Amino acid sequence: MYSTEVLDEMTKLVFMVKDQLDCSFDEACATTRIILQKVKRKEIAVDSSLKSSLPNFLEQARSSNFS
Repeated sequence: MYSTEVLDEMTKLVFMVKDQLDCSFDEACATTRIILQKVKRKEIAVDSSLKSSLPNFLEQARSSNFS
């Protein structure tokens, strides 16, 4: 089980992705999942370049979940 603080931060991240990409909540959740998986595998760093990668992650989410 996750702490309330972790869940709050994840919620903020999903809504930030949703606002940045102007996409649906489901797409933002799927995009956030992709980001977290890539960070966990150390495929990407959490830095200023992450914002420019968001559209690519949304396309990955759409192609895997929304086709």
